[in-house]
Amino acid sequence: MKTSVIKWHFIFILSFAMIFNISIYAQQQFQSIIKGSKTPKFSVVASYTIPGKASGLAFDGNFLYCGLYSAPGDDNIIYQIDTSNGSFQQYCIGPHEKAYGLTFDGMNFWTTDHDITSTPAQAIQFDITGNLLDTFDLPTTYMSGIAADNDYFWVAAYYNPDGEIYKVDSAGNILSQFPSPYAQPWDLCVENDNLWIADYYNNSIDKVDTSGNLLESQASLGDRPAGIVFDGLYLWYLAGPLNDSSYLFKVDLGIGPEPIIYFPVDSHDFGDVLLGDSAIWNAKVFNIGFADLIIDNIVFQLPASPVYFSTSLPFTIVPGDSSLIEFIYKPAISGILSETASVFSNTPGAIIPVLSFAGNGTTVGFENIDELQEFSIYPNPFSDNTLISFSINETRHVSVCIYSILGEMVSELKNEFVEAGDVKISWDARSGNGVRLPAGTYFCIIQSGDFSVNKKLILLN
Repeated sequence: MKTSVIKWHFIFILSFAMIFNISIYAQQQFQSIIKGSKTPKFSVVASYTIPGKASGLAFDGNFLYCGLYSAPGDDNIIYQIDTSNGSFQQYCIGPHEKAYGLTFDGMNFWTTDHDITSTPAQAIQFDITGNLLDTFDLPTTYMSGIAADNDYFWVAAYYNPDGEIYKVDSAGNILSQFPSPYAQPWDLCVENDNLWIADYYNNSIDKVDTSGNLLESQASLGDRPAGIVFDGLYLWYLAGPLNDSSYLFKVDLGIGPEPIIYFPVDSHDFGDVLLGDSAIWNAKVFNIGFADLIIDNIVFQLPASPVYFSTSLPFTIVPGDSSLIEFIYKPAISGILSETASVFSNTPGAIIPVLSFAGNGTTVGFENIDELQEFSIYPNPFSDNTLISFSINETRHVSVCIYSILGEMVSELKNEFVEAGDVKISWDARSGNGVRLPAGTYFCIIQSGDFSVNKKLILLN
């Protein structure tokens, strides 16, 4: 960093010292930076204005998101914030009344809310369109911040008890707890193996380990900090008075080289895809960080997704390079596709990109009764054997195949020219290799040229 830039930074911070009660020790630390003896470890490098009393802060790998507190009628609005320039827009309307905290778990948002009674506060999960998905009770009434951390959460109480941090599971059971450094922790976030806490009345940004030991404390450059998140490289926090605009601060923590995952295009529409056919999207992923990026898992939202990937995991991308992940859509049933996939890597913090997929499993000509008639399967459900029957009005090439619910062809029963008339095929619930298939849902797809039709089969034990 150039000396002139460091001096400007020092003068800016020092000018806030009297107003925000920065300690003599902190001023001495900044003096030592000017002399070149230290590298700055907590440097505000940008600030932006956010409307209203912003509260809670989350990051999804591309954008920041914040809620509102003390804005009557608008407290359930979630704003999306562009990290490159601080521009914001209304993103969705959540199911909560006030956003006391906000976090992103890789697929959905979580906030906390409570009324002023003796009932427990709730953790509230909602999707990116604001639809309520889940709730669970929190340890006490006056809860504020929430931070997703793999399979559990960190949550903060700001009153009764005054300043308590809890680690809870997805049902709200307390796994551990410790006192916060100060009495009004409003929001918190995970930074690698530690936590950052925005304390509302102490006007401080505090770093603790997961046992509660205070590692660092910084004065907030704004009144009543109420939102905080780590994006893998920078720390962001919100601060501002009630009933007025808030300020978003971007902080350089002086962290060493880290990998950062980035998808320039994070959605794809496969378009119309015939049942039994497939479509491919090669998603390009970049490592824009300064250490090797390791992508080790991809998790789809649907339990039996018609989308899968063929790329072997894990794989590594060196800094500044890119790679392709091949996603394949192979519909087994007709209908609109709406699917997401979370991509997990060694990028620090809560950066878990979510890719969106659209498409349509189509059955062009299925309803054309002149092409295929009297398609039936009996018995269905069945245990051992079932009879597939249909009729065609002219000689044509026909394929009859059985597919699993995942879209994988498990048995080809016919693939040849068939004379006009009635066709009957017996299937003994075995794969093409003669192996008995497990109980479950399967699909019989009959295809001739561009025309195809399907029926569901239920195989019992």
